[in-house]
Amino acid sequence: MEKLRLNPLLIIIFLFLVVSSCKKEEKLQPTGPFCKKFIVLTELEKTHENNKHQIMLGRTTTNPYDWDGEVITTNGPTGYKPLYEKAAKEFGKTYENEVMPDTTEFCMGCMQEKIIKKYLDLRWENENDESFKKMRLAVPKELYEFYPRFFELFLSAEMEYLTGEIGGSSEWYKGTRSLEKEKSIRNIYYKNDTLFQDPWGKNYSPFQYISYYYKIYAEGDNKKSLVNQNLKELADLQESFAIQRHNNMSTKYGGEIKNYSTQYDPNEGEYFLEIPAYWECIELYSIIKMAQVLLSHFC
Repeated sequence: MEKLRLNPLLIIIFLFLVVSSCKKEEKLQPTGPFCKKFIVLTELEKTHENNKHQIMLGRTTTNPYDWDGEVITTNGPTGYKPLYEKAAKEFGKTYENEVMPDTTEFCMGCMQEKIIKKYLDLRWENENDESFKKMRLAVPKELYEFYPRFFELFLSAEMEYLTGEIGGSSEWYKGTRSLEKEKSIRNIYYKNDTLFQDPWGKNYSPFQYISYYYKIYAEGDNKKSLVNQNLKELADLQESFAIQRHNNMSTKYGGEIKNYSTQYDPNEGEYFLEIPAYWECIELYSIIKMAQVLLSHFC
């Protein structure tokens, strides 16, 4: 039986319409009720507030000063260095414990496990072709603004992990938790920031910068330390991270660069990143396979 002949041009037009339709779907990603918010790093926020309080008390006393059972000075006022070093270490300890208290096993009940659980619950709420839901990871405003780059690194790492190992295509991922990935997220605080070229030509870890900003705060200029120079460049910082995420994810989820940017909600006082919790659109390799099948059967 002679094969039915179909003009290859019609096949190309058909594939173009499929891709265009897919892209339109991706760019029309609803927000509002289609997003479920999860506030993260709430314990770290408490530690940050306590750090500022302790620094203020240590700097304004002329008596011996004790910080949560640790004697910082016996003849106040407490010096700058003991206070900002203590604060930066407390910041890191809380962050690590909140993300992953034990690096030898998966944690249950920790923040990381809760993030995964909420993401997977959202993935199963609707059929693939009906769901455009996103998970909105939100960081409290003052915490985020203390050193925005650290929280951008954290949000990017979570986005990569959730849309990859946890919820990525079964063609490429097992769909299970990764101890190494979770340890990597936990270790961001002390890891050298190799993608950041600071004015000194160093790739210092977030720990070094957090220490620096607590040092400024200990001098007593609260406005200078909390609304630091990073905020003047915040839009550029957020755009650079949005571009990175767009480059890594747009082939699967489409959308414009702004869809991958951290945004600010003035009503809630939070910065948030929306992480796709719906299935990927038709990938390029699938479209190529479809074209091959059509050409073999009809040409």
